[in-house]
Amino acid sequence: MTKKEQETYVKLALNEIETACRDAKEAAIKYGAGDENYSFEVGFLNSRINLAITFLKEIVKKMKQTTQSTGLTSFHGSTVKATVNEMKEVLGNVMYYGIKDDKVQHEWEMEDENGHVFTVYDWKEYRQYSNDDVIEWHIGGHHKSITDNVMYQLQRMLSK
Repeated sequence: MTKKEQETYVKLALNEIETACRDAKEAAIKYGAGDENYSFEVGFLNSRINLAITFLKEIVKKMKQTTQSTGLTSFHGSTVKATVNEMKEVLGNVMYYGIKDDKVQHEWEMEDENGHVFTVYDWKEYRQYSNDDVIEWHIGGHHKSITDNVMYQLQRMLSK
């Protein structure tokens, strides 16, 4: 996403938030909390805020699942720690599943904003674990610079 596109999404989000805040203030004055119209207004405001959140998510959404080949990617020492559920929030649905005796039980094939492919996978856990257990996830790519960049992006996204 270009800087100009990011600025556009931020402006759209801020406009939606400002409008929602203004409308909330007007609804509170006009209806008061007990009025059924107030509930309608709150629902409408919630929709505006969700739209603003969608615009903001477009800015941070720099990774997507890929249809490109991830062949010849390899581990370069980059890892992150997170649960399966946290990784699903960031990367989407798991693309490949294995069983507890497999070297890899969960894997995503992804690409960054520049089209560089990478994989994220649990390596040699060899145990049954829940989606809420913290796992060390390996990041595979064609170059260390790519996997390190993905690691930093994932760490930032997971800390939100």
